[in-house]
This record gives sequence, C-alpha cells and structure tokens, in this order.
Amino acid sequence: MRVEGFDSSANAWRVTFEADGRPLVGLVPEALVAGGTERPGHHDVYAWLDRHARQIHSALITKARGGEPRAPYDRLSLGED
Repeated sequence: MRVEGFDSSANAWRVTFEADGRPLVGLVPEALVAGGTERPGHHDVYAWLDRHARQIHSALITKARGGEPRAPYDRLSLGED
C-alpha cells in the first residue's frame, strides 16, 4: 500500500495498491486516523496507516467487490484513479 497524500476535498488520506491485477485507490478518512482527537501529524498518520494496512487493504477489496466491510473500516471509500 502506498500513501499518495491528503485529499482535502474528501478530507481523507489517499492510498493505492494492486488488487485482483488492477490498481485500487482508497480514501481513509482523517477522522478515522485521528481517532476523535485533533488533527494528527504526518508521522502519526503514516504510522497509523502502516499499523492498519492489512485491514485497510481487506476493507477496500471488499468494497471493490460490492461488499461492506466491518466497522470502523466501513468508513473507507473507493477513490478514482
């Protein structure tokens, strides 16, 4: 999973990876990363995304296949390439 930066229009962190042989773009809401606290710093964001990469990957694949992942990863959304 690669972090592509912050998407201010979606108020989410943009991530990309390969799934089922094609690129997949996901949006991870800043509120999910922050955990209800103030806006996290870049180091904290990257550390959080790294710790939760497996769950993010799984949730976005589930969404891409038409399913609904379990909370709190149901808050992620698919982005456009």
